[in-house]
Amino acid sequence: MPLNSSLSQADQTTTKTRTGSWQRHLILAGCLIALVGCEQNTRPQSAQTGAPAQEKPLVINLDLTVPEPSKAATPIQEKITQTANVTAEKTPNKEEADLEPELALEVAEEETSVAISTASTTETAVDSQASEPESPQITSNSDAAPVINTGPININQQARQRQLLDLANSMLTKDYVDLSLSLLQDIDMALLPSELKGNYLENMAASHLRSGDSHSALAWLHKAEALAPDFDPAARHRRLSLFQAAYQHNEQFLEAALAAIELATDGPQTIPSDQLLASNNKIWELLMQVPNMQLHARLQSPAHPVAKAWLTLALSTENLITLEQQKQAILAWQLTNPLHPASLRLPSVLSNLSDLQTKQAQKVALLLPTSGPLSKLGQAVIDGFMANYYQTMAQCQTPCSLVPQLLFINSHEVSDWPQLFAQLETQEVDLIVGPLAKTKVDSLNAYTERSIKTLALNYLSSEQDKVSNTDIDAQLLGELESTVDQVNPANGTSEAKPSDQQTLFQFGLSLEDEARQLATQGNHQGFKQALIIQADTPWAQRASQAFQQEWQSLGGRVAGKIEYSGNGDYADSISKVLHIDASKARRSSLQKLIGSNVKFEPRRRQDVDLIILLGLPKDVRQLMPTLAFHHAAKVTVFSTHHAYQGPTKTTRDRDLNKLYFSDIPWMLEADKITKTVETTWPNRQRYSRLFALGADAYRLYPRLEQMQIFSATRVQGTTGLLKLEEDNRITANLTWARFRNGQPQVRRGAHELQ
Repeated sequence: MPLNSSLSQADQTTTKTRTGSWQRHLILAGCLIALVGCEQNTRPQSAQTGAPAQEKPLVINLDLTVPEPSKAATPIQEKITQTANVTAEKTPNKEEADLEPELALEVAEEETSVAISTASTTETAVDSQASEPESPQITSNSDAAPVINTGPININQQARQRQLLDLANSMLTKDYVDLSLSLLQDIDMALLPSELKGNYLENMAASHLRSGDSHSALAWLHKAEALAPDFDPAARHRRLSLFQAAYQHNEQFLEAALAAIELATDGPQTIPSDQLLASNNKIWELLMQVPNMQLHARLQSPAHPVAKAWLTLALSTENLITLEQQKQAILAWQLTNPLHPASLRLPSVLSNLSDLQTKQAQKVALLLPTSGPLSKLGQAVIDGFMANYYQTMAQCQTPCSLVPQLLFINSHEVSDWPQLFAQLETQEVDLIVGPLAKTKVDSLNAYTERSIKTLALNYLSSEQDKVSNTDIDAQLLGELESTVDQVNPANGTSEAKPSDQQTLFQFGLSLEDEARQLATQGNHQGFKQALIIQADTPWAQRASQAFQQEWQSLGGRVAGKIEYSGNGDYADSISKVLHIDASKARRSSLQKLIGSNVKFEPRRRQDVDLIILLGLPKDVRQLMPTLAFHHAAKVTVFSTHHAYQGPTKTTRDRDLNKLYFSDIPWMLEADKITKTVETTWPNRQRYSRLFALGADAYRLYPRLEQMQIFSATRVQGTTGLLKLEEDNRITANLTWARFRNGQPQVRRGAHELQ
């Protein structure tokens, strides 16, 4: 064979080899291209017909909520996993073995890259979950094909969580609460070792508590109890201390007291006397803020013997008004529980009853209107006062030394304060109860030479007060406003001046106090955005202003406020404040823009988690169904006592279901005094709150000195749990209830409102 023929044949063989190699590459590329188009080509195509489609209304989903990422593997993740597995475990065939090693690796990387790129183009979104150790991770380097990392947690990640926790603890110790909370929120609890989870949860609770959010603090503490129970004594003590502080800040006083009792019980058996006294004082202060009905209910549940004895002590003085009666009841309890911590060292409030008893008023003058425009109101207060007076007489032997001598004075006829006080001093009066009208209280306060201790049954006027607002009872405002001009202040200026801290006490039914309690309860429940719907009346405007000021001071935001007149404008008012009208306007604009019918369901604003209704029963009964009609049925609604007209056997309040409201215990928790008054004066239901005011005036008169000396003193009253504030102002913590089946059901604490 000629040489040139042999060379030619060799060239042809080489050419064929190269051609075959490139053909394989082309085939491989073609397969990849086919894979890219496979999904698109296999999708069902819409039917194409010559007939025009029947016109249908255009449906547009305007739901802008973002769905939570699914933990299940998505198609893109499955495709990446399958491709990576195939690439990593693939055994080259004979043809691929002929390729140079660098070319084989290049092809493998190209296949993986194309597969991932292909999957990315066929999916609309991929949620990366690289922070979760359970999720398969694809890693690659220049020496090996991609592999899947399903091994244990990365040690570096775990160390980082520890460092964040240590740094957060340090920031919290130095009072950088916001920074501590920010660091804690960056921690992935799943990466923390089990021994640190309890510390993490407790620090989350402590940070929220220090920032003023006791609601969230309690949620984190309960989560710690469930996920990281700790039986180490020191750790348990720290957690109980957090529970006590969070419960107290959230006004769950019974739970706070029980936590304080457990702390004292788990402590050392023998402690110094002063420490025992401080512990007992704290427990007693908390128990004094718990309504008696709640104490009775808790006694029916299993509890530690020491805790049960504390609850029994708190109830030992129930319905005992005079200090002598209370002292005898406490001595009887000590004989029954001689080794109890409280027996060994009585709380300071109880151990000083004998000293306080000598300062109790023996002669009391009732300075109330029995004639004139406020005569009915004054008589209702007197009747409530006398109901407690007669009950005390029934509890002691004859002759009874427990009740004071009474003197009645018609305040409507008083026109000269100096002359009145001169007469009362001559008659050796120890205490004055009254007057009732706000103008009279202001005038009395202006007389600075008074020398007799006075319990006024109204509050001094503030700058915002008008002469027509007497703060006695909102349902009587119409009557009072029409008659207030006839009430002339006594001698002296009506301009309010600072009261004498030693002689003038103020006690009444304050609309502003009630509105502020609505704000406090909303804050304790964790609400942030409030909507106010109020009647176009002076009292509603005052309540709204008081709520808004307190709400904003607690960190809340008023998302909107609107007034209604009650003349058929309920739907319009609610539509505006919930932005329903704006939603309808957007629909009209969209329909004009696209020129087609739009299937439409209006949406309310989504930035509201609390609604405040300020209106009378007839209005609220229409507002509640209107709120439900406008898609706000699931939003929590609070109201003042004005929404509740009183007990009924009818179904008039069925539309008030789910409404929360506050009111005095007299209206919601009838006791012996309430039943006595209702039986004796059955036709005076309209003045029930004034009966309660008079009844509590009698409960307060022997305790005024005690409340001044011991700030922790609380008096269980029919207008609420009574406490002494600054400027000798006595306020009442109201009872909360929720309508169910048209009837109010009492809620014992803030945690029961949800």
